[in-house]
Amino acid sequence: MSLNRNLVFEVKGNSYRLTFPTVAQFIDIESTKAKLASDAYGDMLKAGTMLSIKALDYIDLTANLTILCPKLMEDLKADSILALDVFDAKELLKAYKEQYVPWMVQWQKVLAEVEDRPVVEDDLDADEQQTEKELESKS
Repeated sequence: MSLNRNLVFEVKGNSYRLTFPTVAQFIDIESTKAKLASDAYGDMLKAGTMLSIKALDYIDLTANLTILCPKLMEDLKADSILALDVFDAKELLKAYKEQYVPWMVQWQKVLAEVEDRPVVEDDLDADEQQTEKELESKS
């Protein structure tokens, strides 16, 4: 399987070139998720309610795109994704789940192989778990 280190992310009529995160960016993304969730990310995931999962979607979206796509932040003309109304952010979340998440899930599989262990659900964020299930059902 040949994976691309780059992703052309298209949203709101614009295209953005995202590159697979560096180690520093990866750490920043994970740290940002914890901070945005007030260190309750795991508890929110375990709760599994529709609203907690939706909140995690927005946390993941914010952490990933803020760090990997600063140009998008400029184009949104908002201080942060967090400043957007949930309805305004819906298009952004849809593009994130359809384009970014499947790309990242494939990379997580590759990284898990390096560690010589399979990807387990605890390794994946909420929407990444759903994408993983969808990819498996297509196989």
